[in-house]
Amino acid sequence: MSRPIILCLLLCFLLLPYQLSFAEHNSETENQFFDYHWGRGLTIPSANLNIGGYLQASYRQPEKRPDAVMLNDLSLFITWSPHDRLRFFAELDQQNWFTSYGNRTFDEALSVERLFVDYLFSGTTTLRFGKFLTPFGRWNVIHSAPLVWTTNRPIVTNDFSFAPRANGLLFSHTHLVNEHNLDLSVYLDDSTDLDPKPNNRIVFDKAAGARINYELTEELQVGFSYLAYQTLADLDLPTHHVVGLDAMWQNQGYEVLFESLYHTRNDAETNLDEKGLFIQGVAPIAGQVFAVGRYEYVNSKVFQNLTNNSVSHIGVGGLAWRPFVPLVVKTEYRFGENNRAIAPSGLFISIAMFY
Repeated sequence: MSRPIILCLLLCFLLLPYQLSFAEHNSETENQFFDYHWGRGLTIPSANLNIGGYLQASYRQPEKRPDAVMLNDLSLFITWSPHDRLRFFAELDQQNWFTSYGNRTFDEALSVERLFVDYLFSGTTTLRFGKFLTPFGRWNVIHSAPLVWTTNRPIVTNDFSFAPRANGLLFSHTHLVNEHNLDLSVYLDDSTDLDPKPNNRIVFDKAAGARINYELTEELQVGFSYLAYQTLADLDLPTHHVVGLDAMWQNQGYEVLFESLYHTRNDAETNLDEKGLFIQGVAPIAGQVFAVGRYEYVNSKVFQNLTNNSVSHIGVGGLAWRPFVPLVVKTEYRFGENNRAIAPSGLFISIAMFY
């Protein structure tokens, strides 16, 4: 698909919520050629095709750094189901395309975030092939800006110890245990051969991992993640091992999210040993306004050259307003200790929405 066509599609879908009103359709929906709902995209029922996406724009005022206005993400989702058991998905993203301190070219900003095909053995078992979000922890797989509560990601989820995307095979299965879902994911990665344009600090050469998530109650879920990988950046190709524990509790608008990880490598000379965690709380204030608070802890020798200290403490406090389901406006202040190089203190405001 040529660049002008992609650009036109992105601009059209941004304008659709304000120009079209295919809101409530009953029996007529089956007969129309396409159907658009804000936040759920454009659907062509006859082709089993859906096109949507999201955007995020932000104003950033970090301490001792220039202010910035940015179009952080302009993503396009394409979902196609040619068969009951077959589903294709693609996500194209323009990252930091327009900024107040200089624009990137279209090619520099464009990335293929996800590109995979699912084969559905049943409603509970799926085999996926392609490029997908690495199933480690919770934030990494739900990181789309309209779904999360803050403008900035926690450091431990931002390619801190693993690549946020994998390329290969993913097997997923859901099993009922005591009437609660037990989700299991196992995956193998071969990014060297399958990803010609990686765009993260950490890029897998080869990797294998697994994740388990169990719903203890309707409000509480706990998860365990394990990942072993190698990168081309390591000359002797030692194996990295990452272990993560996470939990999420939700009840009547209140939410507590916790993630932690430990990362080591079987290379005695490097003595790599890093760990981190965050805990985030959300509470409704009035209407659709929520208070958000987060604490982050990072202990990494990788960051020691930047911070002169391997340990960083980071705090985030802010508000999130969700006037409509697809739309969220966020404002937050970040502060901390030994955090200037990796997560500078300052004010951050953003608006994000699905279209």
